[in-house]
Amino acid sequence: MKLLIIALAIVLSGCGSEWSGEGKTANWKSLFSIWVQNDTTDVRNFTGFGYDIEAKYFSHLPDGAVCEGTILFEGRLRTGTITFNNNTWVINTGPGDPNCNALNKVITYVLDDQALTLITDVETHWH
Repeated sequence: MKLLIIALAIVLSGCGSEWSGEGKTANWKSLFSIWVQNDTTDVRNFTGFGYDIEAKYFSHLPDGAVCEGTILFEGRLRTGTITFNNNTWVINTGPGDPNCNALNKVITYVLDDQALTLITDVETHWH
């Protein structure tokens, strides 16, 4: 009986976790990391987030404006979606309201070792 309980605990400890080891290589980079868009200085900081938990997210735009909204990661290790929602301008940031509503969208992600591809109407690559 003790062996069954221990085996069940080991199996359940990996359920739903990004770090269950499935499909990963030695050079794996977590989705929940800091990502820089290839050939730009655009940065997305996904540290501290997890799957299936809607959380507050701030988008810092090049003109100094900041948009506050929510972010939700759904899916698992290699592919899924990221939903940005309820984006509003943080007053007194940047030169004025940058139309933060335009940031509300669902993005498909594909994660491959050290590379992240984000797909909306265009495909962008991050490292």
